[in-house]
Amino acid sequence: MRALLDRVCEYMGVVPDLVALKFISGVRNLWLVNEAGLDSPTSPAGLYEEGERKFIVRLNKAELDDPMGLVGTIAHELAHVRLLEKADHP
Repeated sequence: MRALLDRVCEYMGVVPDLVALKFISGVRNLWLVNEAGLDSPTSPAGLYEEGERKFIVRLNKAELDDPMGLVGTIAHELAHVRLLEKADHP
């Protein structure tokens, strides 16, 4: 997983050493509303967090068997890094 994260970091112009990788499991469902207006439980595939020294990308262990989905999740979480990095350094 770390090699995959590092590769996506390279593609997105994020320094891999600035990103810590952690895993989550047993995540509670988020209750979202679908296009039909019905409640639809879903659990997050990934989460982003700012640590004291690194950005933290957390991946849901339940998603580890979907490599293409993981690339999309990692890219989504790294987009937070890129956006916040630009906001801090105009």
